[in-house]
Amino acid sequence: MSTSRLGGTDEAYLLLESTVGVVAPMQVVVVLDDDPGPDVARDLVDRLVGGPLDRAVRRPTVPGARPSWVRPTGAASTRVDTTPVDDAVAWAQRHLVEAPVDVVGARGWQVATVALTTGGRAVSVVASHVLADGRRFVQTVADAVAALDRTAPVDVSCAPDEPGWVRRVIADSADAAAAVVDAVRAADALRRTPSAAPKPASTRTAPTRSGAVDGPPTHHVVTLDLARWRAAAHEHGGTATTLLAAVGAGLARHSGVVAARGGANGPVRVTLAVDRRGEGDSTTANTAGGVAVTVSDDPTPDTGLAVLRSTIRAALRDPAGDDAVARIARLLPARVLRRVVTSLPGPDVSVSHLGPAPEALLTWRHARARTVLVRAAARSAAPHLARRMLPGIALWAVEHGDAVTVTVCAVDPVARDDIASVVERELGRWGLLLDVRSG
Repeated sequence: MSTSRLGGTDEAYLLLESTVGVVAPMQVVVVLDDDPGPDVARDLVDRLVGGPLDRAVRRPTVPGARPSWVRPTGAASTRVDTTPVDDAVAWAQRHLVEAPVDVVGARGWQVATVALTTGGRAVSVVASHVLADGRRFVQTVADAVAALDRTAPVDVSCAPDEPGWVRRVIADSADAAAAVVDAVRAADALRRTPSAAPKPASTRTAPTRSGAVDGPPTHHVVTLDLARWRAAAHEHGGTATTLLAAVGAGLARHSGVVAARGGANGPVRVTLAVDRRGEGDSTTANTAGGVAVTVSDDPTPDTGLAVLRSTIRAALRDPAGDDAVARIARLLPARVLRRVVTSLPGPDVSVSHLGPAPEALLTWRHARARTVLVRAAARSAAPHLARRMLPGIALWAVEHGDAVTVTVCAVDPVARDDIASVVERELGRWGLLLDVRSG
């Protein structure tokens, strides 16, 4: 069911922005074999306007009320880079860093495009994580691509018009009152579930390398043969998602993230994204949740994936609670909230396997997609907080055609310098060949 108010996870991302300055943009990049021209990106923008991404946030007028979705103001535009590039992945990385993603009163998404020197074209869509989870983001872009040759919808929006001031105060007052009741219930639920309560961050100081402490995360993208990826997972008693989690655990271990955060012999803390969207729900922003597992003995090709698969299945049967923390957080003073938020340590590695890309995303008019990659990033005004709160390493995988593209983001500075070589070694252990097709 659609709602004019932000949900718990939407609000959690917004709280990260307002309390500690951590912004989390997501990105879909499609590299096309042929060049349908820059108008394909302009038309994509027209199809995205009025859809699930095309929403802005109005902060409440009454303390304690939830923020509201409203229509963004102004016309949407397309960024068209006129100088062709030979490295689409590097170009897309710059767009991920530069794209505006402010959702408070503005459009938190942008489409950019550039021609390739090889004759193809790259299209990038960047959006604030407040607006959607990964799977909803990908599907929204795919739906817009499918509609490229249709007439753009007129005056259709997933967000309501801005109400008048009196109506806002009345509605916010009612929501704030309900929020107090929710917060009391949430606090009681947390009290009765010790595992759900915030745990203090580790006092261990992560080793750093010269010049890397306050730098941005490092991204690395590899494209693998899909048949070999699935075969490797099957041969070792797992699934594609289990294999990605095993690779992630290995990266966290061998890049130094685990040693920096929990000691040389510490277990690997892994979170996996889980899609909890109900059938027919195309308007709720973030429905994906996460399950956390602790891996004491890292899976290897010799030990196989069966134990990890069983551990993940057990976590899925008993997922974490609802958005109780977020429902309490909006009622806390800013200084207290900042202290609470910064006390929550991030996992060593997070994993998101998005499965097959929607077929609509693979054909843009007459041009076929050669590579599709999906990822998220972190921009922070306080990198030391981001390093403590965010995953040390994050992985995303998306299947397209006969390939799977894996994107790795090294947030922790101990992993940044060598992440490309660590990725190559880790995938090589599982018999996976890198870069079966160029970006």
